[in-house]
Amino acid sequence: MTLSVFFQHAKDAATQRGEDLSATLRRFRAAGIETVELDLGDATPETRAVLRAAGLRVGSVPIWFDFADPAFDPADTSFLLRPLAMEATHLLILPALRRPDDAPDAFDRIIAGVRSVSAHCRAAGIVPVVENFDDLRSPTCRPGDIARLLAEVPDLAFNLDTGNFAILDESPLDLYPRFSGRIAYLHAKDRSPSPEHGGSPLATQGGATLYGCPVGSGAIPFEALFRRLAADGTDVPVAIECYGVRDMNAAVLESARFLAPLLPDRLPRPTGPLERA
Repeated sequence: MTLSVFFQHAKDAATQRGEDLSATLRRFRAAGIETVELDLGDATPETRAVLRAAGLRVGSVPIWFDFADPAFDPADTSFLLRPLAMEATHLLILPALRRPDDAPDAFDRIIAGVRSVSAHCRAAGIVPVVENFDDLRSPTCRPGDIARLLAEVPDLAFNLDTGNFAILDESPLDLYPRFSGRIAYLHAKDRSPSPEHGGSPLATQGGATLYGCPVGSGAIPFEALFRRLAADGTDVPVAIECYGVRDMNAAVLESARFLAPLLPDRLPRPTGPLERA
């Protein structure tokens, strides 16, 4: 397994600390982080250069697709240009949120669109994934819809987000068996009933409010989940995700420290001191 982090977290940490982005990236690399998850807007030659200088590579690139749009062309491969230029290993397919006026066959169109995008990704050597998205309007929020997509699209893999089933008041550990054979990427996200870290809030279907926090400081059962992953021989990138926290630098380093013992021994150990402040 390789440890990853959202590139936006490095940008947020650098802004909060008033330091150059390259210094933040080097600190994250010293903590054992090897790759970043990169928004499409950040997929530029300048970003590639600063990542290389810090010894980091690009893991996943998330891209939104509106498969209900008549302008969507299943033969178009232009969406791959920037992920390929960044040498990304995975592409996270994010179907547009459902709308009240969606046609009755809207999900069938999503399946067809995901099938074409996934085939293009595989042909280019990139692993296509969908995640359990934390918005009830998302076509990939509910386990049944995700399972149907995976069944209908053999080229597609699953990006398990450990914190997003919380919107349904469900545990990733309980739902893990439904997806265990298809997991190719993991977002390590924790949720806490306390707002102490300032993380982004999530209103669950059952009426609770949970907050983002450093991985390991909330309620997600990471130890048990990683034991299941290890037992199944699942070897995937693990991306730290903790949007909205007040001290992003400390949150990422704390998350890396927590996750390192849970990952296989082949995860590189930190190459330098883990600075907190």
